[in-house]
Amino acid sequence: MTKNVYQLLGQRIRQVRERSGLSQEYVGRQLNMSPSGYGNYERGEREMSLETLSRLAGIFGKPIEHLLALDTPLEADEKELLHIYQHLPNAMKQLLMSTARLWLEEANNASDTP
Repeated sequence: MTKNVYQLLGQRIRQVRERSGLSQEYVGRQLNMSPSGYGNYERGEREMSLETLSRLAGIFGKPIEHLLALDTPLEADEKELLHIYQHLPNAMKQLLMSTARLWLEEANNASDTP
C-alpha cells in the first residue's frame, strides 16, 4: 500500500516534533485541540490546512519548507537524475515518469508481501 501525501507529511511532522523534544499533548494544546486530534495529523488520518501547517512551523520554530522537507539537500545521484530529467524532451519525460511509477508500484507490492 502506498502512502498518501498526508501520511508522509504526518511522518515528517512527527520527526520534527520528536526532535524538538515536544509531546503530542503540548502541540495539541498549542493548536487548541486534543492530543488524539493532533495525533490524527501525524498518522495522516486528517487533512492539514496551510494555516495549521504554518502554526506548526511556529510551534517548532522551523520554516514551513523544513516541515515539507524541501530544505533537505539532494544526494549526488538524485541531482544527476534531476539534471537528466530536466534535459529530456517532454515525450521522454512522460515515458520516464510512467516507468518510474511502475517500478515504485512493483517495489511497494514486493515489500507488502511476506
